[in-house]
Amino acid sequence: SCNLRSLSLLNCQCVSLSPSTELHEVAEVMRSKFSSSLRQFTLELHGVSHDHVESQPLTKALGPLFSMPHLSDVHIRMFPGVVAINPSKDDLKEMAHAWPNATRLELSYLRHPSPLRDLVDVSRRCTSLMELVLPGINASAEEMKAVLSMPDPVAAPNLRSLNLFDDGSCSVIPDPERLAKCLDRLFPSANWRTPRGGEEAWAETVQELVSLR
Repeated sequence: SCNLRSLSLLNCQCVSLSPSTELHEVAEVMRSKFSSSLRQFTLELHGVSHDHVESQPLTKALGPLFSMPHLSDVHIRMFPGVVAINPSKDDLKEMAHAWPNATRLELSYLRHPSPLRDLVDVSRRCTSLMELVLPGINASAEEMKAVLSMPDPVAAPNLRSLNLFDDGSCSVIPDPERLAKCLDRLFPSANWRTPRGGEEAWAETVQELVSLR
């Protein structure tokens, strides 16, 4: 149906010699057939990639979807054995530019924590965003300096939930208190829940966020 509003591709096995090309072909069909109607998309990638497959960027494999601005509810889950399709630290920024109407965005994979400065971009561009799952977060001193040098960020008033898929294990958080103040400013309405397990720095950040309320 050309009026398809929701599509879930679950348990996709990336075991062929050209998983990136195949995924791009599927994305192109989605763009050509359902660009005006599709709102929700879920993708789950499993399987151990073939030894001789050249890795391709995730954003290249899903390229046609970035020409579908009406997408608002996107979930991408990638399991550890999938190395033929490679996420990057710029995924969040590119998705924020492509899908300004996003209400839910899930990036569940254990590679490349999202730069803190890109959360500023998200708060400015995706004003309807309610739920956000990041691979992790890079709040290094360099990232914090970049954010502090920006004009006053625009708060995202509708965001209710922000979680890290890595629970902080691959994230860079040298100063939890400083990160908490930054996140509180960007997402003043978010409900923060202390993660189970994970790294102490992220747990400290969430505890500080809770105390700021």
